[in-house]
Amino acid sequence: MRLLVPGDTFPVNLADRIAVARMDRGPYLWSPVSWSEEPPAPPVIYRRAEAGWHEVDYRIEEKERLVSSARQLALGDPVPGHYLVTWPGETCKETPGPIGSDIRIGEFTMTDRAPRPEELGRAKFAGARSDTETVSRGTDAACRKIEATEEVLYLRIDVELFEAMSPWLDTLSTAVVEGERVIRGYAPPEDVRDGTVRISLRHVCAASDRDRIDNRLEEGRRTLRVLGRIADGKSVRSTPVTFGFSCR
Repeated sequence: MRLLVPGDTFPVNLADRIAVARMDRGPYLWSPVSWSEEPPAPPVIYRRAEAGWHEVDYRIEEKERLVSSARQLALGDPVPGHYLVTWPGETCKETPGPIGSDIRIGEFTMTDRAPRPEELGRAKFAGARSDTETVSRGTDAACRKIEATEEVLYLRIDVELFEAMSPWLDTLSTAVVEGERVIRGYAPPEDVRDGTVRISLRHVCAASDRDRIDNRLEEGRRTLRVLGRIADGKSVRSTPVTFGFSCR
């Protein structure tokens, strides 16, 4: 059993995004298990209080947005606090819960309800740096590694987040667009520090093994925006940032 939450810390607005997924741990990776196969013992949820951990009432619900191996944990009284989730079906190698013999499978903190932000922040171009990298191209018919050398330009965009984004930082994923064209798809931010998201775009200037290079961003003067998304919700946009760059 694995706990699925929007982030380590998130506003109580996202209480309906708390879920668990049934997973089978193989020797190399986790694989999903259908919920209809041998219903498991339910997890136990605790909320921390001054006197210790208190068990929390909840319902297990099936939601269309969740994969077949996952179920929502619908809290009966979703209030701010620090929560811990345990399960009796885990192995003894894991960390025990605060009560009984159950094993903790995760924890999270819910903060006060917060308004959804309307904008992401102010974007600015923070410069470029060049690098020479050795990259793998897989293996050949004789199982030998194929490597190439690439001349790479890294373009950095910094987004100074607006104050309304502060409660949502742990739930944030970002993308970069030029107009409506996606330059880089959604992913967790590479670096968030002092209220600023730092994003790098990788542009290949030359490669030792080919003449044509398929970059998403063409050289010259470009105008981009950074998009932010909160737990699969509506995207918010940064202010536009315009800059020019060239491999030469």
